[in-house]
Amino acid sequence: MTKKWTTIGYLPLRSTIFPLTGLLLLLGLGEGAVLLWQWRNPPSLPLEGLFDRPATLLFLGALVLTGVLLAVRCAGGDATLERLDLSPTGRFLLWGGWGALCFFLLMAWQVLVFLLLGTLYFSLEPTMAHPQAMMLAAYRSELIYALLPLWEPLRYLCNLAMCVDLGFAAALWVLLRGRKRWHIAPFLSLGVALYSFAAGPAPGFLLPYVCGLIHLALGGWCLGIWREVSHEKA
Repeated sequence: MTKKWTTIGYLPLRSTIFPLTGLLLLLGLGEGAVLLWQWRNPPSLPLEGLFDRPATLLFLGALVLTGVLLAVRCAGGDATLERLDLSPTGRFLLWGGWGALCFFLLMAWQVLVFLLLGTLYFSLEPTMAHPQAMMLAAYRSELIYALLPLWEPLRYLCNLAMCVDLGFAAALWVLLRGRKRWHIAPFLSLGVALYSFAAGPAPGFLLPYVCGLIHLALGGWCLGIWREVSHEKA
């Protein structure tokens, strides 16, 4: 029994950890290279001016690739879980939970990359460095403030809802793929996430909260779809 649960817990990690690590490293290296290239070409801009546009594009690409990675790499592992006699709902929650963690790691890594590149930038531009420089740059950066909303604690819950929804969407795709079926729900989840990051603050300050509620609804929908499909077999 212990060996069974050890295998179940290790399977998602083994399926995706190395490709995910490579993707995160490429994201950090790409953003670092773009920042240095723009810094070498005057006029000199503040950190968020150099960082925001290219980093947002690279981050959105990484968000999509994380979903693709989960959909592709977890498909083979799901057959193993089925042989281990894990229930359909258990398989969904396992893949969904692991997917949510992967998306959370991507977002946390993006914030860490910003802090590392900010430290490098202020060492290259000491005239722009002051005690509050990093905090102000994070506040003025649309991407980083979306990930790290310093003065809006409720937005952390919206980001958590996004991670869970995206994880559930990836799980639904993996499990439906095993039955040679598909559904539009995972694409809707990814589309809402991409829009919430790409839109910026222009549509209004309520946008993150609206997107958070939509993610909650879509995550529940993904779970409901799988429960309905899994019962068809019985």
